[in-house]
Amino acid sequence: MAKRGFRRTVGIVLGAVVAVPVVAALAIWLWRDSVAEWVVVNYLIPEIGFDAAFDGPFDVDISDTLDVAANDIRLTARTTGQTIDRAELGRLGVSLDLGRLLRGAPLLRRLEVADATVVLQEDEEGRTPAPSQGARGFRFPFIESAELINIRIMQVGADPNAPPLHEIQRVKLLETTKGGNVEIDGSLIWDGSELAIEGKLGGPENALDTSTPYPMDLVVRAPEFTFDIDGTVADVLTGRGLDMQLALDAPEASRLAHYAHLEVPDLGPLKFTGRLVGDLHDPGLADVIAVAGGTEGFLAQAEGAIARLDDLQGADLALSLWVSD
Repeated sequence: MAKRGFRRTVGIVLGAVVAVPVVAALAIWLWRDSVAEWVVVNYLIPEIGFDAAFDGPFDVDISDTLDVAANDIRLTARTTGQTIDRAELGRLGVSLDLGRLLRGAPLLRRLEVADATVVLQEDEEGRTPAPSQGARGFRFPFIESAELINIRIMQVGADPNAPPLHEIQRVKLLETTKGGNVEIDGSLIWDGSELAIEGKLGGPENALDTSTPYPMDLVVRAPEFTFDIDGTVADVLTGRGLDMQLALDAPEASRLAHYAHLEVPDLGPLKFTGRLVGDLHDPGLADVIAVAGGTEGFLAQAEGAIARLDDLQGADLALSLWVSD
């Protein structure tokens, strides 16, 4: 009897050990969408430093990807010092690779944001803080395809009825082939000027493979200038190892001044070349050659390097100026 009772007890315990995870897994599967919704609202969004409120339809589906479709979303920064203070999104669509998420390298298979207003924070000096990691070091995701439509970017404290500081009319990113480069094509308004951007970035697989530099080849065009960026980042995850060839060509140098909210007299054309080096959080310029003027009896030229762009320390520039009547 004792042996029979012991075997029965062991059987019950083993059955419970097997049954509990099976039942839990079955419950999670049956209510997977609700579980996924809870994960999105209570984990993923707080992880990148925001609280969220969903005023419209909110649908979540889970398979090998976590798919979110929502309307009328309000995001509020959980702390000061973040780049974004708050945002209102008219429409959001996200498809997140779950396998990559569990391995700590999030990959967005698809991102769609439309009809949004984003309000930027300011520090004590009136500057917008640089993007940082999330609350517990959450790594921002790689993007396989994305489309941003009608995004208004405002400064905190600005009149909500005033023209936006910047406006993204449309930007589209698309990975051309599996594991290949990501093509980017879009148009935006920056400080009142219409800009067009096109080019290629390295794909998600390239970003994860730090043995190969991450490539970037972009062209930004505006009525006032053309700006080319062509080069690599040794480790795009940390922003270390910048090696970017820069080229700026402007028909009239003074027209660039309005981007710095300055008014200067006509100076003539501007040509600039240089190499962006160092790290993303502490960049410098090498091989600088800048020539302004050449018409109306005025010519200015600068050659050299700037060790730190953030505070202009380590500037080693040879300046030349020619003026004639």
